[in-house]
Amino acid sequence: MIVELSTRIISKYISFDSDFLVGGKPLRGVISWFQSVIPMENEHGEVALEFMFSERLKPFLLQLSEYAKIHPLDVAPMKSGFAIRMYQVFKAERDRMRKHTQSSAMVYTLDELKKMLGIEGKYKVLKDFRRRVLDVVEREVNTHSPSVQVKYEYIKTKRRVTGVRFVIFDKIKMKPAAEKTGGGEATNYAPSEEELSVLTYSQHKAYTNLVKFGVYEGIAFKQILPNIKGGDVEGFEDYFVKHALAHFKRWARNQPNKAISAATFVMWWSDKKVFDAENDVFWKIVEKISADKKKLDQVTFDNRIEAKNMTKDEFIEWYKRTQKEMF
Repeated sequence: MIVELSTRIISKYISFDSDFLVGGKPLRGVISWFQSVIPMENEHGEVALEFMFSERLKPFLLQLSEYAKIHPLDVAPMKSGFAIRMYQVFKAERDRMRKHTQSSAMVYTLDELKKMLGIEGKYKVLKDFRRRVLDVVEREVNTHSPSVQVKYEYIKTKRRVTGVRFVIFDKIKMKPAAEKTGGGEATNYAPSEEELSVLTYSQHKAYTNLVKFGVYEGIAFKQILPNIKGGDVEGFEDYFVKHALAHFKRWARNQPNKAISAATFVMWWSDKKVFDAENDVFWKIVEKISADKKKLDQVTFDNRIEAKNMTKDEFIEWYKRTQKEMF
């Protein structure tokens, strides 16, 4: 394992435009990241690796206004030079904008991006560029970066792809369950049937969908449901949860398993306050709920409005009685 890691790290390099032109274009230079990677024993008696940066890399390390300071082990698992290069850029942008926005966007024309990656004139077929470069960058950064995640989308001009937009956001760091849920109380707690019986029809559907996604019953009942508020949302809490989960799945791809995905969603909700009314995401979801309402037929909409003032069981009884009266 140590040998493989050392070999992988020592093979990392950066490429750059030199001052020498051939055919009007600068020749590319290449510098290895590290001069040496040597096993050693640290102060705790553990086997460790000592890194020494290449001497020729020092001028680049001193020009840190454009690039991020990154730890060597951050990029060690990345196999693609494209991913390492873009990770530098993404991390620098998030470090610069983190205090101001919850996500950052960077836009490049295809030519600009290829030039930055040193592949001008290559991958002229878009699907090859996507498969060999864009998908690799997204996958490796999202899998191995400890601090940021990224999603890309095409920019089109008259139906033709002319550029790429990268959206960068902070990676959620997992916390122990007890820390996330106040000593584990909500994690170990499951609401009784009596407690669930006070939920409205839409609240009960929202609760069921959260639990189905993998959220602990106690967290869904105590931490999430009470915070789904707002006149436009009342009676449509299940719609809010549906769109919140869709937003999460879109932006938090590559979660290793269902449990971690659910835990990350809870942190987005409780710690990051992504779905609070102070956040733009909340109002985007409200807009989607408003659009959903317009698609409902009048009877279904009226039933929803009626149901928000009843418990789930009361609404079901009311609905059955209404149906009998109609026939």
